[in-house]
This record gives sequence, structure tokens and C-alpha cells, in this order.
Amino acid sequence: MPRYLTPTKICLLVLVELYASDEIPATARLDVLSFIASHINPPSEYDQFSLEDRAQVSSNDITSFSSILSQWPSKIPGRSLYDRFLNDAWTLHDLDALHVFFERVNNVVAPEHPERPEVAAKSISRASPLGQFIRRCCVEFTRLQFSDSQALCAALATYRAPSYQKWATRNPDAARNLQDQPSWATAPSQGELSQDQQTESLLHTSADDTGTLLSLSIHQLQKLGTRVSPSLKRQLSTWISDIYDSSAQSLQHFLHFFECWRAGQYEGALENLHRYFDYSLVGRGADGAGARGAEGAVGGGMETYYQYALLHLSVLHADFERWGECVDALGECIGTARENNDPTCLNFALSYLLYLRQAHPNTENAATSLSTLSRLIGGGTNDQDEIAFLKTKARDGRNWALLSQTLLEEGRGEMGGVSLPSLVRGF
Repeated sequence: MPRYLTPTKICLLVLVELYASDEIPATARLDVLSFIASHINPPSEYDQFSLEDRAQVSSNDITSFSSILSQWPSKIPGRSLYDRFLNDAWTLHDLDALHVFFERVNNVVAPEHPERPEVAAKSISRASPLGQFIRRCCVEFTRLQFSDSQALCAALATYRAPSYQKWATRNPDAARNLQDQPSWATAPSQGELSQDQQTESLLHTSADDTGTLLSLSIHQLQKLGTRVSPSLKRQLSTWISDIYDSSAQSLQHFLHFFECWRAGQYEGALENLHRYFDYSLVGRGADGAGARGAEGAVGGGMETYYQYALLHLSVLHADFERWGECVDALGECIGTARENNDPTCLNFALSYLLYLRQAHPNTENAATSLSTLSRLIGGGTNDQDEIAFLKTKARDGRNWALLSQTLLEEGRGEMGGVSLPSLVRGF
């Protein structure tokens, strides 16, 4: 599996070149720019594209661009933007043409020290998202070994093969010239792929795309409770099996952890949680996307992963009402966070302890265990003191998420019988 550069990204570069060369009508420029930005920028929680949409663009063929680009006209009468896009994509008929294309695209970005400011003003800024995407693609292509470049060319031919009939109908002369060339570009042009070409179709997805989809899946499952579809889960498993990076392997176990957790499978969730942090400790370079969802920030050291592992373990035990194990894990988490001088994890753990005490006041085992833990860490049993402490720490550290959660817990506590004005102020 390639690390970053794929046929999909090459096709996006073709679209970026069309955008920069003023080949797109003014009425469609904003829509095209939005489409490009949605696929080159990291996904957010407000992303309009679903997981299935992103997986389809990353793994299928060039026709996945058809539904988007066909609705916009080009500057050539009677031709859609998709026709213009295919015309440029089919000019990449060999490795030399691919090298020329990357040199041409690299010139679209403004130089670092321009001699003529008026020329640089018409180019794409180096610091813009488009400029960064172009520069990274060019660097990744330069770093490819010769065999990898050939594999990328073959994968591009396989990726665009389903569009041959549509392109050849619009450009018969170019299609005849292409058939006369003894190159890799002519082999899949009839739409029938050999076994080797079907194997090369696995190169349509990079390790970067897989990590992005995996992180987005974890985010939706953790924040929104949205389960991953079986088809996408199988697709991710196939991709991850070709990656030898401990980061991707650990994220896969974290996804399985949330799947088991949502399904009420305690043993499976516990096993996958241990596997996730085991891989994270081995890699020490994993991005910690899942851990960031719970506590807001994760460092890169081995000891940092350990305290957040304890925090997740405590949350898991509490959800299945195993209060003894929950208190043990939470107490060790608080002690480790203090030892490592991690106020973010410490404040979150204290806030979670406060939440548990207020959410389970009538559960005998829970109330006893949590009160014992509060006395052991020096917090006493007075909720108001803990709330005041957390609000002060949240304001000092400008941690507004913690402050919001603390005010919410204060409001819940006021609902127990204190005055209405205090309750309204808390909320």
C-alpha cells in the first residue's frame, strides 16, 4: 500500500490544475474549490461527506468524480467539466507524461522568492491548503523509487479505465493515437482487467487515507454513537492488513473497542482496549486519535499513554457497573497524572469522579467506593469544594470544555433542592 500518493490524489491534482488555469467557469469555481477542499483537508465533525462517500472516492475508480463534475459546464460549449477533466487525465499516458505533469503542477505554486510579484500574485500561495497539497504530492512523487513509480502509473491506468468509452467517444483521434502506443496506458483501456491489474487496484488507497477514515470512524462512534457499516468495516480491515504501521493497527483495535462497548460486550471491549494501548506503547508515535476524544490532548510519551489507558479503563468499568475495578483504575489514573504533571488528564479524571458521585448517589457499592477514593486523593466528600477547585483550574488553564462540564455538574447538584437562582446561574 502506498504511503500517500494514489491515483485519486493525481486526479485531484488534475482538477486543481484546471482550477488554477482558469478553465472552469466562474459559476462553478466555488463549487469545484469546495469539492477539492473537502478531499484534501482533514475531515471535521461538520463534514458534509459521510464515511461511505470518502471511502468510495478513495477506493473505486475515476467515475466517482462523474456525479460531482458532470453537473457543471466547462468553457467549451457542449462539454461538461467532467469531459474536460477526463481529457486532461487521459493525457497521462506514460511515466514521462507523469513526470512532466508533476513539474507543470509544481509551477502552479508561487515560488518561495518570486522575482516578479505580479506573477506570484496569480499563483497559488505556498501556505494555502491547495499549495500545501500540491507541494506534498510533488515531494512524495520525487521520493518514489522507480518500481513504485511504475506501480503508481499502472494503478492510475486501472483507476481511469472505466472512463475509456466516454473519453474515446469525445476524443476519437486521441484514442486512436493512444492505442498505437505500446505502453501501460493501453492495456486496460477496453475495461477488462487482468489479474495483475486487479491487484494493482489495491493501490488506489494510501496509508494516509486509511488512517483518516479510521480516525473519522472512531470520532463518529465515540461522539455520536454512529456504528460503522459492515461493508466499510470489511474495507478498512482489508486496507489495514496491508499496513505495517503500529499506529494504524492500534486505531483498528480502538475501533473494535468502541464497537464492543456499544454492543455491550465487556470482555471484547476490555481485550481490544488492552491491545490498542499495547500497540500505542510499542509505536510511541501513534496519533492517539481515540484518546484525544476523551481528554482533549495527548502527548507522545509512553507514560502519557498509560494514564489515558487507565482513564479509558475506568470509564469502561463504570459503564458496566464494576465499581471496584473502576475506582482502582481511576485512582491509579489520578496518581499517574499527578506524577507526570498532566493537569489536563488530572482535571478530567477529577471531573469524571464528581460526575460518578452525583450520577450514582443511591448505588451502595458505587457511593462507598467513590467516597473512599475522594478521601484517598485528598478531595474530601464535599462536592462544592471539588466544583470550586475544578472551576478555578478550568479558568486558569482556559479549558472551556472542562469549565462547561463542571458548571453542568454544579447545575445537576443544585437540582437536589437548592434555590432556583443558583440552579439557573449554574446552567
